[in-house]
Amino acid sequence: MGGLVKNGCNSASISITLCNKGSEAWQYEEYGRSITVVRRITSSGSSSYTLKDYRGRTVSKKRNDLNLILEQFNTQISNPCSILMQDTARQFLATSKAKDKYKFFLQATQLEQMRDDFDMITEHLLTMNDTIERKGRLIPNMQAKVNELNRELDEVRNTYNIRDKLRNCENKLLWAYAILEEHELERIAHEIELLESKAEKARQKLIKLDEIHGSKVENLPKFKEEERMLIARNEALAERSSEVIRQKKEGIRSMRRITDKIESLNKRNKAYNDFKRKSENELRKALEEEERLTRNQNTQTESKVHEYQQELEGRKKEIDLIVSDIRSKESQMSEATSEIRDIESNIKHLERKLQKNRREQKSIQNQGSNRASSISPDIPHILRQLNAHKDAFEKMPIGPIGLSISLADGAEEWATAVEANLKNFLQTFIVDNHTDRETLAKLFRHLKIQRPPFIIVQRFKHEVYDIPQNKLPSSQYITIKDVINVDHPMVMNVLIDNAGIESKVILPHRQEIEDLLFNKNSHTDPNIKECYDREGNRYFCKNGADVFFTNDYGEARILAASTEKRIRQISRWIQESEAEVRELKNQVNNVKASVEPFRRELAKLKNEKNGIMRRINTLKGLIRSEEDKIIPEVEPVNQEMYLEEIRNYEKKIEINLENIEAFKAQEEEISISLDPLEKQLIELKKEDAEIRKKVDTLDKEINNIRNIQEKYDQYKQNFQSNLKTISERLEQRQSEKETIIPSVQAKIDTASNICERIEMDVNDRTIPKLNAKISGYNERIKEREAQHRPFEEIHAEYTKSNEKLQDISNSINRQQSFANEIERNLLDRRQRWSRLRKSVAKRTQHCFNAFLSQKGFAGKLKFNHEEQTLSIDIQTDQRTISGQTTDTMQLSGGEKSFSTVSLLLALWETMECPIRAMDEFDVFLDGVARKISIDLLLQSAQQHEKKQFIFITPHTTGAIPKQRNIKIFEMFPPERGQTTIDQFAD
Repeated sequence: MGGLVKNGCNSASISITLCNKGSEAWQYEEYGRSITVVRRITSSGSSSYTLKDYRGRTVSKKRNDLNLILEQFNTQISNPCSILMQDTARQFLATSKAKDKYKFFLQATQLEQMRDDFDMITEHLLTMNDTIERKGRLIPNMQAKVNELNRELDEVRNTYNIRDKLRNCENKLLWAYAILEEHELERIAHEIELLESKAEKARQKLIKLDEIHGSKVENLPKFKEEERMLIARNEALAERSSEVIRQKKEGIRSMRRITDKIESLNKRNKAYNDFKRKSENELRKALEEEERLTRNQNTQTESKVHEYQQELEGRKKEIDLIVSDIRSKESQMSEATSEIRDIESNIKHLERKLQKNRREQKSIQNQGSNRASSISPDIPHILRQLNAHKDAFEKMPIGPIGLSISLADGAEEWATAVEANLKNFLQTFIVDNHTDRETLAKLFRHLKIQRPPFIIVQRFKHEVYDIPQNKLPSSQYITIKDVINVDHPMVMNVLIDNAGIESKVILPHRQEIEDLLFNKNSHTDPNIKECYDREGNRYFCKNGADVFFTNDYGEARILAASTEKRIRQISRWIQESEAEVRELKNQVNNVKASVEPFRRELAKLKNEKNGIMRRINTLKGLIRSEEDKIIPEVEPVNQEMYLEEIRNYEKKIEINLENIEAFKAQEEEISISLDPLEKQLIELKKEDAEIRKKVDTLDKEINNIRNIQEKYDQYKQNFQSNLKTISERLEQRQSEKETIIPSVQAKIDTASNICERIEMDVNDRTIPKLNAKISGYNERIKEREAQHRPFEEIHAEYTKSNEKLQDISNSINRQQSFANEIERNLLDRRQRWSRLRKSVAKRTQHCFNAFLSQKGFAGKLKFNHEEQTLSIDIQTDQRTISGQTTDTMQLSGGEKSFSTVSLLLALWETMECPIRAMDEFDVFLDGVARKISIDLLLQSAQQHEKKQFIFITPHTTGAIPKQRNIKIFEMFPPERGQTTIDQFAD
């Protein structure tokens, strides 16, 4: 392409100005009333595009933007009928085959592009039908599996009748034990009434001892009240400090915002100054360019531009075909690459899940039966250090709480629900006072534990809270408190205070919970705060809304009865995940193997495309070299527009400077207001230190009084031991009563929670008889359970398989319906396309014959749409039979040229394009034929005033009439010695 640049010049440029007006103007706000396209070719062979607005400003240098403009203006560069070379038309009439003529007709009328789109849709439809058929083959096997699981469920349900009988016997057994305990309790209560009168004198002596002790510890409430007031004062001080800090931070943020605004305004002023200088430079350059162009003379020549167009258009057609192939291959490779990425993403997800399961399996195997390790790997080490430093504590800390909790007998099924509720408390330690808390926290820091356990401070008590019955849920519901055993009263009290275990109900099924909590028509027990199901899912109401949280904690690990079941479950998950990973890796390898042939074909096509593009660039450079010599008409520079822009920038700069001064004044005011806040903060810190010092002093006094209290307790204990001879029997019976009351109440509560009271006559044979029945029922249930899997496992598998079957069936139905709709629409559009093709062919045939008749010729276009052929018959003399010919190769040069003009005009009648060109249409015409052809072309142009026609002829233009809308350009003779197209081609 560099050979097109004139000898002695470094570059050449071609400039074309397009009108950009009307309702279909392209980005009028940006380009204005005209668009100038400039292509620059360097002597080295490179080239570039520049798009300018109506003032000559560069808007874009992207080829894609030029393509969008051509599409907006419907300029069909690839249409051979839009810009027709004389050799192309002559070759079409003389040498092309019938199929080539038919293909030319389809390309010129844009029917070929529509047909290619229909073929592409047909290929996609075939792929969709294959996918639907492949899915349909899965349905029978899945249906058979669902039927088998449903049959197995029916067999398992038959065992529930035996379970009902077993449950009835168990309820009677519970009430039998409770009634026996009640009889024993009544006997002991009668004996206690007789002994209480004897113990009254001993109580009077203890009252006197309490009076003596009270005088010594009477200052304890005073000290506690003073400590409470100091703590409240310290809290108020902290609130004041927080408010001062907040005000200080707000002031600092305000200063930062003002600083940011000042910097933003300075940046804007800098940008405005740059824009102002740019406008001044543009005005100066525009004036210089106007002066330079005014002095120049239009001495540039136009020669040989259109001689390159024939080869250029042919090359562009080859490029279009190759680009279409490349896009097809790239689309296929992109789909394969996307599929590989999806599969590899699934593989990574499964591998992460595998690692997590292996770590959990290894952790469970290493922990074994050590509950402390199951709570946290750091707990055993913490307990050893606590025993080694127990003298450092006033009272030995209790914990972790998880070691003090176990499930009640028969409550193993609630392990997951209990652990999901108490998961935040299982690692917690309890201390009696703040001193012990600091000591324990210091021990955790010394051990360098990353996530130390939480510490709760609460005075130790030796009895469990007595919760009133009206504060508890109904006895028909099981709470978390009912299903756990706690070996220390403080642990139970902490769980009641912090976890609310007495108000959290557990039920086996979600539907029961929703009926209890979320049913607006039923009365919900106000003492029930939350509910948990067997899987540990949480349910509660908040602000009138129903709230549900799934269990993200997982299966029970600390309270689980056995770890072997958990290990077997994890092992099964690992095996399934490993098999799935292997299958996915095989899929990745298969897809990668299928991509390699596409990659080789794509590289071959790109190499071929690059070679053709180099030739196209060379041809375009030669064209620009010739067209660059034309100097456009000079328009006067609009100085007022540039000056107005400069004045606007100066005004904006002045406004921004005023705003900057105002912001700086605000910044100074904020800086002055921050100084008093800083002083106030220092004073608050001093006052806080003084209050803390006083609190420490009061703590020491209170500890001294507590030491006196402990001595008093010891003395009181010794005194009570001296009264043992008097109250030994009473204490023994009271102890028996206190021992049996919880047992009786627990048995009654347990039985009441399960069923209503069953009145019966209980004797020594009642309990053995019920146990025998229960054993018989259990044996029958075990025999049936050995024959079948658990109901929950079968039900879960059935539900999953049935849902999967329904999903696939629905998917097939939707896809089949969509494919049928596409097929119907495609058939309808092909029929419409055939009718349109027939109509366009008839119109072209009619117009062709009409244009030929202007010279006394007659012609016929014979279309065979089935075989896709087009033959042309031309009769040079309608009056004689001898003038008939069926072979266009027998036509003379003038007859071929006139036939070309008639064919082009006929095709122009069936196409829409704003620019149409014809090269050397009259080269072989005689005078009469040339006049008829020119009249036909001008008449066609007059009928389409809004389209631009370009006719190139080597003959004189004197016979062409002078009209307003006809412009004639005559080229100067070429300079000899300059490179020509023929020389360049050689």
